[in-house]
Amino acid sequence: MFKASYFKYADIYSGKYNLIMAYVSRNQDFITGAEYEPMIDTLPSRAESLLYGIKYSEKPLEFEVDIVNPDEDIPMKQMMEIKDWLFGQDGWKKLYIKSPDYENIYLKCLFLPENDIRDSSGYRGVRCKVKNISGFWYGKDEVITYTKSDFNTLTNNGTDIPEDGKVIVRPEIKTQCKEKVYPIIQFNVDDYNSKTSYVINIHNTKTDHESDFTMKLVASQQNKVGEVDCLYGDVNINGGTVIPTLDTNYDFFYLEKGVNEIAINVLDNSSSSRSYCPPDFVSFIYTPKLRVGGF
Repeated sequence: MFKASYFKYADIYSGKYNLIMAYVSRNQDFITGAEYEPMIDTLPSRAESLLYGIKYSEKPLEFEVDIVNPDEDIPMKQMMEIKDWLFGQDGWKKLYIKSPDYENIYLKCLFLPENDIRDSSGYRGVRCKVKNISGFWYGKDEVITYTKSDFNTLTNNGTDIPEDGKVIVRPEIKTQCKEKVYPIIQFNVDDYNSKTSYVINIHNTKTDHESDFTMKLVASQQNKVGEVDCLYGDVNINGGTVIPTLDTNYDFFYLEKGVNEIAINVLDNSSSSRSYCPPDFVSFIYTPKLRVGGF
């Protein structure tokens, strides 16, 4: 056996059945992971091909594993229970390998059945394929937060505000994938004039076509935590779903690998003189994608 490890899949620990994940009598070549297809074309009378981009989703990570009981045979009734756990899932589930080499990273995958593994004592486990949602592993969520204290520092306590009412922050996004990163945004604005409104505006100038989240907050939403799922466009204020304001001049907000440049509004929306009113906090939460490969 090779690289024997316990694992956790769909919130169930394999030690419950004394199962380990291993290779049994295999070669030792493993898929490198994050394979991709280039989008290319060739123009007449040109020796070079034109590269239009990379399609990571074309090559999701797939590899075979053996899941076995190393000590004894598995009774038929328990084998049925194990197969229902491994192969009876109805969506992508997280797979954690209980090994120091894979600490705090996971796959979003399904197990696809291939063969049962037997010896003279009876059933010992199953051979199956791990089919991941993408070519990457996933790391622990990263949280980048800017507080009212940060906005005060950036504006010299509200005395040095750009004419457009926005301050610039430059978070660095650490991921090994060049695809768009759609974060969860959390925010709270706690002290704007309750008789007026406030426009929360978060604008990324570094993305290809610029990207933006804009929403008008009314008095009843003052000092209520908002959460935006930038992948699906869902917005919740204090647990209730609301409809955001869409600026059709820009893509819906996203981040990119490396340093981003994000403008955040710090003025209220009163009709007379706009007052300094920075958010209590703005957080960007994202999941890094990592090039690890098979095992």
